[in-house]
Amino acid sequence: MTFKNVLTATLMSLICLSTASTAADYSMPSEQWAFMEGYKYEYPNCNVSWAVKTSTFITNGYACDSITPQRMQRDALVSIDYVKKHSNVSNFKTYYSIIEYAKKTYSIYDANQDARIIWATGCTNFKNGLNEGNFVKWLNLDDHIKKYSRIKRIPVIKLYMDGWDTARLLNGVVNCNELAPYRAEDYVSGIDIRNTN
Repeated sequence: MTFKNVLTATLMSLICLSTASTAADYSMPSEQWAFMEGYKYEYPNCNVSWAVKTSTFITNGYACDSITPQRMQRDALVSIDYVKKHSNVSNFKTYYSIIEYAKKTYSIYDANQDARIIWATGCTNFKNGLNEGNFVKWLNLDDHIKKYSRIKRIPVIKLYMDGWDTARLLNGVVNCNELAPYRAEDYVSGIDIRNTN
């Protein structure tokens, strides 16, 4: 065997050893493997998923080298805790399937019905703030943006604030539930307010 062959064989052995230790680092505790099926996580410029056959993370992106195995494990464990608290599924694949199905089944009609509720809530919240003399307590726009995440952010703001402003302009003398269908319908006519992201 020549020196060149020995050197090549040694280098190949080292590469294989470093790959094996890296693969083990980029894994999860074995008791989590079954739940990890379908796992995906997006970092800036790096997408991480789970390889079922090798029980390791798969990375794709130019910034993946800056993400440590410990951070991937920690983020995966936080994701597992979140999914388990908010569902009774056995893995990420099932969880994401349910989320996708829910997104697809949220129709324009459903969004338009929610638009009425958002408008009426803005109107009623102004009246409650007027009644209590505490508008800050009742102007909870951020809560509605989160609650109606299946609707684009701007329509939620516009509908809520239109209800609020209408009640303000009328000094609270308005039947919010009666007016909501008309005002919401005027806003949503001809557009799709659903959040498709």
